[in-house]
Amino acid sequence: MIIDAAGVPETYRDFYAAAPEGRAATIAGLRQLADWLEGHPDVPVPLDVDVLLHTSAEDDYNGRQAVRKIAAAMGRPMTVKRTAYEAAVSFGPVRFRVVHVMASRMGAHEALMSYRDNVQVTP
Repeated sequence: MIIDAAGVPETYRDFYAAAPEGRAATIAGLRQLADWLEGHPDVPVPLDVDVLLHTSAEDDYNGRQAVRKIAAAMGRPMTVKRTAYEAAVSFGPVRFRVVHVMASRMGAHEALMSYRDNVQVTP
């Protein structure tokens, strides 16, 4: 693992992810959630769970490379979809995905969202 001058693993810079010091807290929170659900059989759980990690890369080349790194750690292939690069690993009905949305798709989304303040819905 390559660590930069600030003490941050190189891979973390490529994602919207918990900082290294927050990683343990996030993992502990996931375990606490599982324990809580197990202890409360009266509370329904979803049929499936999708944990999603997005890249923070501003271009498709770096986004693709970031997804490839995590895909390699997963031992899974990176898939190329029409608008995104993705890799996933499943644990039963729980899936962890890493995604980079292609710049062309993000541009279309940002253009659409630029109208959000112009539409006023009255009750």
